[in-house]
Amino acid sequence: MLDQFDTAIDFASAKNVVRKHVLKTVWAPPNVHVSQPTGIRPPPRRDKESGLTRRERVVLAQLRCNEKSPILQQYLYSTGAADSEACLTCGASPGNQDLVLKECPTGAPHRDSLPENPRDALWTDPVRVVEFLRACDRIPVIPIVWRRTGKNNNNNKQRERERERREIERDSMKERQRRVFF
Repeated sequence: MLDQFDTAIDFASAKNVVRKHVLKTVWAPPNVHVSQPTGIRPPPRRDKESGLTRRERVVLAQLRCNEKSPILQQYLYSTGAADSEACLTCGASPGNQDLVLKECPTGAPHRDSLPENPRDALWTDPVRVVEFLRACDRIPVIPIVWRRTGKNNNNNKQRERERERREIERDSMKERQRRVFF
């Protein structure tokens, strides 16, 4: 190997080497996914999820994001979409991710298919988690639709009336222009 300590290097090459080093070491993304306290790294490719429906992948993504999923009663209660945070199937409170994946009696017959730590399985074995959620009827068939009530409905009605009024004015303006020219 050649001794390269005394070899001259141009400024552009030195700058490029320093830039690559900084990007690799200082600005590198963390090796651990920040939403998971166990430190499981998300898979680089989602080949395991290719056989799942879009709805199932959405539910998985929501469960991975710190319990922000509409299949969890605790989340629905925090957003005001539910009256209590108790689980709808067993009545235990709070209806959070641990209850759904580990403790709810509805999932007891199907829980043997899950690994020891289901939170890790959200990343490592998503198909088994989805099969478990399907068996427990936890994946909604249709997405949750937020209904507009009260003021929003009045605004929509008001917009419709305004649109009708403008159409009438436009028609009357065309009629007046027709009279002037003929």
